[in-house]
Amino acid sequence: MKHSSRFPIALLFAFFGLIGRASAESPPPGDWPFVVVFVDSKTEKASGPFPYDRAVYANAINKAADSGAKGVVLKFFIDKPKTADGDQALVDSAKRTKLIVQARLDDEEKTPNPLPDRFKLAMNPPSAGKLLSGKSGWLPLPALSAAAYDLGFIDYRTIDRMPLVERYQDVLVRSLYLCCLEFAYGERAEISPGKSIRLHGKTATLNEQGEVTVEYPAKDDLTSISFADFIQQPARPEVKDKIVIVAYDSERFEAVDTPMGKVRPHRAFVYALMSIYRKFR
Repeated sequence: MKHSSRFPIALLFAFFGLIGRASAESPPPGDWPFVVVFVDSKTEKASGPFPYDRAVYANAINKAADSGAKGVVLKFFIDKPKTADGDQALVDSAKRTKLIVQARLDDEEKTPNPLPDRFKLAMNPPSAGKLLSGKSGWLPLPALSAAAYDLGFIDYRTIDRMPLVERYQDVLVRSLYLCCLEFAYGERAEISPGKSIRLHGKTATLNEQGEVTVEYPAKDDLTSISFADFIQQPARPEVKDKIVIVAYDSERFEAVDTPMGKVRPHRAFVYALMSIYRKFR
């Protein structure tokens, strides 16, 4: 299904293939810097089916900013124009905080939006060329990219390994995971593509595809806030100095196989981020 908000269901089977290992460690790290806000079934019951006009997402970003959040990760593809007022509201909200936006590789995209130079890694791609790579993709609207703090690509080969570095056209780019990690730790990583990555004084091994291993908890017990509650209630003190991830988790989002059983994809993203975050604690 294609439209201006790039509904994610069509991407499931391309993104998640194999099942990784389960870990007995279910709770997030004690210093977990993220708060998850899901457009969920409660939200859709109140506001109708996702996707919404971008002004709705802008409301959530503004609420996070008003509540003292450190920044926001917008886990939706915003690569096609929708309403002029809604798109502008989203851009305006991005200017009020540090917004991380996502992109993905897709060589079937005929008219990709530009990738600003500031989101390109200043290093040469490895000659082996084994990184996840593409010549085109779904990149944010130019005005949103201009207002964003960072931009990360969200592509996968298998559920038990997630890329931290990818190749877009002829340059290296960060994955959304790496953007989140760098923002959380307040520093840029030292990257040796296909070898290792160093962040927060710790080093993790990268395979030739630029991926790190991921473990999942024994059960799905992720704590989150309903988007419906988040935008309707007054300022949210629980997000002060935190990074708010705004994502989708309705029952209409078909679940994928993981070591903990069937889990909807954006929940799996958060669990994978949690696992990778632990490597650098």
